[in-house]
Amino acid sequence: MHAGQQHVHTFPVSVCTPGQQGVHFRPAPTIVGAGESDRLSKRWGTDSTYIGVEKYYIHTDHLNTPRRISRASDNQIVWRWDNDPFGRHAANEDPDGDSQLFTFSLRYPGQYYDEETGLHYNYFRDYDPATGRYIESDPIGLAAGLNTYGYVGGNPVRYADPSGLLLPALALPFVAGGSSAGFWTTLAGITGLALLAGPSAELNEAPPESKEWIDDPQAQVEYDYYKAQCKGPLPPSGDKCQDLRNLQQQAQMCAELRQQWDDRWMPGWHELEILKELQRAQKYRRLAEQCEQQKNQCN
Repeated sequence: MHAGQQHVHTFPVSVCTPGQQGVHFRPAPTIVGAGESDRLSKRWGTDSTYIGVEKYYIHTDHLNTPRRISRASDNQIVWRWDNDPFGRHAANEDPDGDSQLFTFSLRYPGQYYDEETGLHYNYFRDYDPATGRYIESDPIGLAAGLNTYGYVGGNPVRYADPSGLLLPALALPFVAGGSSAGFWTTLAGITGLALLAGPSAELNEAPPESKEWIDDPQAQVEYDYYKAQCKGPLPPSGDKCQDLRNLQQQAQMCAELRQQWDDRWMPGWHELEILKELQRAQKYRRLAEQCEQQKNQCN
């Protein structure tokens, strides 16, 4: 089940199948990269009687891909996904050989395994692990390159695409330690802006750590502030070219405000929205340049 773009709950297809376990998610958080995250599982016995709730640990790799699930009570591995780079291999739902299948449907970051089709639901598109490609063309067109069906530029060991939209060069462009340098590097790459000053750091291609939702009044104040700044059309200036420049600057500002909010309160929360704002800024920059060229030709 999704709330907007966020996967908040998983319901097993057959919750009363004898000997089957299903994983139930707590709201909001993603799995912590290269670490562990705890989940709860409801379990039914071989006679379809409800046994209770058990706690499990999800062990992920550097890209946030689940690789092992262990039972908290005895550290027994109950699920594993030994995988080639593009995800062709099926998950092992009974690695301990106790005939108790453990169902877990998350695959690469942002992907949900569909048992009926064998595809990975990737929000905006469906990923086919058999071919290592999406089965639908990229909704953002050629902005990500000529190959509109490719997955992360053919480099799934290094990159991930949680939404099915990200450009390979921009996949998960966050900087370790919460610095905003990743934002400015991305902004410069998309809009052609020069980096005049600011911290420098290497891009962290693994997804940021997530937090539980923070019940802090200041977070809501800052959230409402950037919403107000980014809401509604800008007043016309009387100069078409200047109006386009203003729209470009507004999109850049909104992306920056969202990134600042994420860095402080919940890394990765506005990842897709930030990308859209940067793409919008790029579009208005091109239109403004064309407008200014036409104006100069007429003068």
